[in-house]
Amino acid sequence: MTGDVVPSLLGTTGGALFALILASTWQYAGYLMLLYVAGFMSVPGSLKEAAEIDGATSQQAMRYVTIPMMRTTFVECIFLSITRCFVVYDVNLSLTNGEPFNSSVLAAMHVYKQAFTYKNYGVGQAEALILFVICAVIGIAQVKIGQKGEVTA
Repeated sequence: MTGDVVPSLLGTTGGALFALILASTWQYAGYLMLLYVAGFMSVPGSLKEAAEIDGATSQQAMRYVTIPMMRTTFVECIFLSITRCFVVYDVNLSLTNGEPFNSSVLAAMHVYKQAFTYKNYGVGQAEALILFVICAVIGIAQVKIGQKGEVTA
């Protein structure tokens, strides 16, 4: 070892945000995978069998039968992922606490710091309301998009 110092991933501005994204993805991947597996298992076998009888290959059956039947699962997972991005606080606090130089302060931590660290209660409440409205608009839009193309068996 020649004495070269390797900077910590959490000690650099870009690395801290990357570490937050990596940790959140790792934390949430199992839950989303469980939902995808449940959605896949809920597709009736009779539909897959009918596609097979009609001469569809396994790739065609997946593309034209299974994936459209899983549309609600995809919409639900996208909704959960996007809203999680807005309200993640625990990983942000435990890994970086917004450091270095406040480069990894995410939305929920920003709202918390405004209200309780800087004692700007009005600003913090207003930002929390805006964050809620953004999540609600995204949720309603995804529900409408999901219902528009929903397939029922």
